[in-house]
Amino acid sequence: MQVLISTYGRDGIGRVVDAAHPRVDGVEWLVSWQNPEGIEVPRELVRPDMVVISHDSRGLSHNRNVSLRHATHAEVVISDDDVSYSPEQLRTLIAIFKEHPELDIFTFRYSTPDGGHGRVYPAGDFDLAHPKCGYYVSSIEMALRREPVLGSGVWFDERFGIGGRLFVAGEESVFLYQLLQKGLKGRFFDRILCIHHGGATTGERDDIAEQLAEASAAYHYIANRHTWRLRMLLYSMRQHRLSKQAFIQAWCRGVRKVRSGR
Repeated sequence: MQVLISTYGRDGIGRVVDAAHPRVDGVEWLVSWQNPEGIEVPRELVRPDMVVISHDSRGLSHNRNVSLRHATHAEVVISDDDVSYSPEQLRTLIAIFKEHPELDIFTFRYSTPDGGHGRVYPAGDFDLAHPKCGYYVSSIEMALRREPVLGSGVWFDERFGIGGRLFVAGEESVFLYQLLQKGLKGRFFDRILCIHHGGATTGERDDIAEQLAEASAAYHYIANRHTWRLRMLLYSMRQHRLSKQAFIQAWCRGVRKVRSGR
């Protein structure tokens, strides 16, 4: 199994070093490093179980696609520079792949360093084709079989995500939706299998609420073409980050952007 870590710049590679990822039999670390300064690979990352790919590019979705193109193992886990794993969590990830050969994708939960649950999750396991109410995925909660994913022709949509051309978030939701539409099989396991050290994920940040609403609108326009207007009205009554008017305006902007490509 390979853990695909996306990172950017001097600070990002420093976080990978600080994580001191454990050496576990059957696990390789692949770091896709957007390195515009041309910094040399830190000596701490020169180890037999670590591959570092340095390139000058921008955009998190683009970086994830680079890591998928360079992955060489049958099973991969999507990760970031502010995520860590215990040896037991890594062995559990490997075990799930072995115990569920029918799955092409599985997702799981993350915790925070203080033992918190990261965010609210539905209780119990479920088929990703029929998600429980309120569920959404973060990239750091995804594990994939490489060949079925590459064979599907689905990549992270580079219009979405940090540094994306149009939207600051939503890349993982679009990616998962498109994989399932291609017939790949997925399941959520109600288990904590990594630790996120970076505070709120992009999708949980209140300071970019309007941009997140735009990204949500674009995702729902792609995944729910015939019901996005109804969903916009329902969500506008339930959310608390923005006024109803501001939320609806942001959703309409998001739909216009994804329709026009700009």
